[in-house]
Amino acid sequence: MKYFYLLTFLICFIYPPLVFNYIINDTFRIILFIIHFIILNFLYIYFTNRLNYNKLIILLLFIVTAICNYFSSNESYTFINSLNYLLITSFGILFYELFENKKTNFLAKYARYYINIFYVISIFSILNFIYNLFPFINLNLNSFPIDKFEYDYNVSIFGISIRKEFFGINISRNQFFFVEPVFISLFYVFNVFFVSNSITKNKKRFIFLNLIGGLLTFSFLFYILSTFLFFRRMKKKSIMFLIYAPLLILLIIILSISFDTSSYLDRIIRFNYGLEIIKNMSVKNLITGGSQFGLNSDIESGVSAGILSLLIEGGIFNLILHVSIFKYIIKNKDLFLIILISLFVFEPYKYPFFWISLLISIFSIKPSIAKNLQ
Repeated sequence: MKYFYLLTFLICFIYPPLVFNYIINDTFRIILFIIHFIILNFLYIYFTNRLNYNKLIILLLFIVTAICNYFSSNESYTFINSLNYLLITSFGILFYELFENKKTNFLAKYARYYINIFYVISIFSILNFIYNLFPFINLNLNSFPIDKFEYDYNVSIFGISIRKEFFGINISRNQFFFVEPVFISLFYVFNVFFVSNSITKNKKRFIFLNLIGGLLTFSFLFYILSTFLFFRRMKKKSIMFLIYAPLLILLIIILSISFDTSSYLDRIIRFNYGLEIIKNMSVKNLITGGSQFGLNSDIESGVSAGILSLLIEGGIFNLILHVSIFKYIIKNKDLFLIILISLFVFEPYKYPFFWISLLISIFSIKPSIAKNLQ
């Protein structure tokens, strides 16, 4: 089973939102994912002694959605792309069932691997920030094949950083080997406020490292979600609340003023672009999806908001199905709200690593389960 655990995290690392997906051949990645998915289904049958009829029905609904998408767009690429993302969602559903099954012990094993991985990721992000303070040291990976878009990327042995101007001072936004800081910021939020509940040994160290890693992304998503969760957990009448509340709000205001080239401005433009597409979609495409949208020459990118992509790519049914799945597996209101907010920023449901992180977060806040993880 150890090799299967490692295979899972290998798939997480060769899929977006990590930059290693630029290196790995798409066909190889999808074949590897399908093999893993088949093994995952056999493991479910082995441990539960039954076919997962409910999940098979959901998978069939996904396939029907992808087929409708194909006939709407008349492009085989659109069909394969949609099917790939729908399989990733099914991957998340199956893992939810296996994590919930106490016979498998999957949850404890994956949680330990995941926590150790993020010890490394957060430490590397901190080291990368320190490294960028000393320009005379050269540990760069200049030949690393990454699509740089318009950003000033710097790739070192510790990860990727983006140089941004903060009140006239150049700083580095650190993101390990994720494509953008906003992607990893959601993982840091999961770790600090949810995954950490399952840790009994060195809990404060894990929280501290992931909190620093999140702060060094200089991502609006991390600051906004962390502020929200911080307020939710702090007693409103406490002195700490009165001290930190205005400081956190002031920090977000300062960031919004100073990062005039931050990706959040680009995401607002892309969000409006997505709304324009939906406005011009036919009734048929609103139901089945498959609208042609691709890249916009003015903003050099497509729609980034997951809530819009679900509707554009798969129609109303696809949107309702995904939101219903999140509602079904997430019982914690704060966590569910965080996912909804994230869906207005990017498309986390398309990433296997997101599902593993989300599921560990879900079970980490269940007292009866969390105490058995570490």
